Amino acid sequence: MPRPFLQKNTMGSCQEASASPCIRICCLDRNDICLGCFRTLDEITGWTKKDLAARTAILIQTEKRRLQYKTDQ
Repeated sequence: MPRPFLQKNTMGSCQEASASPCIRICCLDRNDICLGCFRTLDEITGWTKKDLAARTAILIQTEKRRLQYKTDQ
């Protein structure tokens, strides 16, 4: 059986799209993006209501934000 989308979190471990990407480092930047998981405030609060496709899309966006954040530093 194929596994759902996997993403490495900032701690280096893999997570399934159904699991929250929260790593318990919650600090919002000036754009309301968490510097722990790189989700927006709306993505964080709506996570449990999202289906697998929506969560996967959010995880793709979080990875883009994480890479951009590293580039900007």
